Amino acid sequence: MQVTVHHRDPVLLVASWHNVFFGYWCGGATVQALRILEGHERALHARLGERLAVYTIVEPSAMRFDEAARVEATRVAREMGPKVAGHAQVIDGTGLIAAAARAIVTGVNLLARQPHPARVFSKDGDAARWLVQFVQSAQPAATAALLAAVSDVRSRFAAGAAPPK
Repeated sequence: MQVTVHHRDPVLLVASWHNVFFGYWCGGATVQALRILEGHERALHARLGERLAVYTIVEPSAMRFDEAARVEATRVAREMGPKVAGHAQVIDGTGLIAAAARAIVTGVNLLARQPHPARVFSKDGDAARWLVQFVQSAQPAATAALLAAVSDVRSRFAAGAAPPK
């Protein structure tokens, strides 16, 4: 099964693969972008009829949130939480700023008390090995297949892939 790109703009790419829902952020989240993300997540959940494995990639430039986006992100997380089986968040980057961002997101996850497990990672391999337990029809090669899908999402974002018409 191939990765399907549902949306792409300069800030956000939304894609799916099996029951994995990808959000790739390369710019600061906005209320509009969060609503786009939510709409596609709801549509995938409705189409599959099962809980989703969510894989979020956040580039360092995307760690900017204004107050309205923070409130909207909290609302989306609360409403979508029951539809999620597990959520892996990969915060790209090295050094103190990236480590601090991962620590902050980990703390927010603990305080949010989501009805699903959520973990923050610095590397795709670690995130895929953890998230694969929530992937539809996981088989022995599922981690490698999930990593290939992650690589595909990253390359499509870099190439400016557009969603199907």
